[in-house]
Amino acid sequence: MAYVLPSLFSFSFVLVYVRIFRLIKKAPRTIEMLTGSIPISITAVILESYLFNYLGTLLGLLVAAPVLEEALKFAGTARKRDVSSGLGVGLGFAFTENLLYFHAFLSGYSISSIVSVSFISSQVFLFVAMRGSFDPLLHATLTGLSVRTWQKDKRFWLPIAIGFHVAYNFVAVLGMTNIPFLVAADVAVLGPALFLLLRKARTSIQTVSPKITTESKQRTDKVKPQVQVDVRKLGIDNLAAWVRASSRAIGFQGITKAIGLELSDRYERTMWIRRSLTVSNGRKITYTEIGPYGALLVTALAALGGIAVWVLFL
Repeated sequence: MAYVLPSLFSFSFVLVYVRIFRLIKKAPRTIEMLTGSIPISITAVILESYLFNYLGTLLGLLVAAPVLEEALKFAGTARKRDVSSGLGVGLGFAFTENLLYFHAFLSGYSISSIVSVSFISSQVFLFVAMRGSFDPLLHATLTGLSVRTWQKDKRFWLPIAIGFHVAYNFVAVLGMTNIPFLVAADVAVLGPALFLLLRKARTSIQTVSPKITTESKQRTDKVKPQVQVDVRKLGIDNLAAWVRASSRAIGFQGITKAIGLELSDRYERTMWIRRSLTVSNGRKITYTEIGPYGALLVTALAALGGIAVWVLFL
């Protein structure tokens, strides 16, 4: 019975994020949530107990926990290797981790005292509310980022997720007794990470385009020269029939090559920060693009700013 109330608290916070991720079409799957909540979290607890004894609490929080937890959660996404897998494993991990923390926080309180006004206004309640709000978002977001490491030429996402986790634990250590600072610092750390996770993926098609392009080239090499055609001499019906037949034979890339229209499937992303201008329906639209290194830079500056405010004014 001692774990019933902490379980309900932890589950309620996780359920809120499950609903939110469903609204943005990134619904986490149950199997990944179970993977994160049982084998991944239990393994992390066992290994961290040894590492914390060997390294000490501070190094354990700033080095061992971020590296170990992100590596284990990343391994838990091996079945599907998509963003929903990362969100599910992260939320499952957060459920078990918060369950253990909430049990430690609430073990000295009875049910009647927990619902009292004095408890709701206490520091313990604030820590429970804050941890329940931020911890599932932290683990879901970072595992959603690190899962991209499975993609070719995207190996840097796991180290980036570890870096965000180190920053999060660092500000948690600094602001352990200062709730306003801790909330502001957590937002500063999680904001860029969440932006990277949810930003419009302009290059999402590239995850499958190399395979399609290679197959298209192979099929194009086997097609006889008569595939080259002057589309201006075809009627609409004949053009449609030619496109359908050619798409099965040589694929879309082959069709564009046959009509002399080479399309690029690459989008050169910035690794830092840049402003870009695009024209749509006669309107000029300026937008800011932030790459992974730029996000880390913004996070570092925000963390330093928060620390400066805390040291100078609090």
